[in-house]
Amino acid sequence: MSALVGRMVPYIAAWSDENRLPAVAVASPMGRLRYVDESEADRDSNGVLWVRHDDQPGAGVPVFDEVHPLRQRHAMQNLLCQVCAQEPDRNADGVLWVMVDNRDDWSKWPNRMLTYDAPVCAPCARIASRSCPALRNRKVLIRSRTHPVMAVKGDIYAQSPAGLVVTGRDMVMLDHPMIRWTVAHQLLRRLSGCVIVGTSVDDL
Repeated sequence: MSALVGRMVPYIAAWSDENRLPAVAVASPMGRLRYVDESEADRDSNGVLWVRHDDQPGAGVPVFDEVHPLRQRHAMQNLLCQVCAQEPDRNADGVLWVMVDNRDDWSKWPNRMLTYDAPVCAPCARIASRSCPALRNRKVLIRSRTHPVMAVKGDIYAQSPAGLVVTGRDMVMLDHPMIRWTVAHQLLRRLSGCVIVGTSVDDL
């Protein structure tokens, strides 16, 4: 977590001078995407290829409505607080999350929902609510009992007569064949066994 003139910047927030790094993607003989100079650091524990990106928190100004792909991956893979990168808040009802309130989407929302939002600890819940523009006026606090890693969001490649081309950016489940042709930008977990705590951090 970084400070900016007294304001705390979440660990997963992007900074304006952090940039995507160049990487040449090719089709491997194994029938999947790879970098020509690929190293072990380019793939996560699920074998998914990830975007290369500067990791310089504090470079420039914070971009609160964007997440840094590799710090988001680290927080989600290790189930860490999105603000301070420490252990999230837990109790008998589960792990704490602060999310945009979309309870109108379906009757049992947010059960079975896929999210790229990392959890929070109780002290950082207020910071997350204040820092994220989408959360300021429409947030809800949730606890989930189970939250397995299920998917990534990333650039999907396809082979064409001109070579490899990006066909779009979308969510891809880890067990879907297209995961082999995806360069991930965000890691997603599926929330289940959810309890809605309230709409204010004071409800904690």
